[in-house]
Amino acid sequence: ERQGSVVAQRIASRLAGREPEAVFDGRGHCFLETGGGKAMLVQGEFLAEPAPRIELTETSSGSLKLKREWEAERLAAWFGE
Repeated sequence: ERQGSVVAQRIASRLAGREPEAVFDGRGHCFLETGGGKAMLVQGEFLAEPAPRIELTETSSGSLKLKREWEAERLAAWFGE
C-alpha cells in the first residue's frame, strides 16, 4: 500500500509536468496468519542494505484480531462501506 501511494504520486507529478520527487523507502508491514487462530506482525525495512531489517512479533490471537481490523479498515477505505 505504501509503495502504491508513492507510485501514484510519481505518476501524478509526471502528468502535471513535474519531475517526481516521491521515493519509496522500503518500510512496511504485513500480517502473517500462523494457524490456530493466531497471527504475527512482520515489519521492517524491506529494502535496507546490505540486508533487510525485519522484526517479527510473537504469534497471538490479539495479532489476528488486529489483522482482521486492519483488513476491514483498508477494504472500507479502498472500496467504501
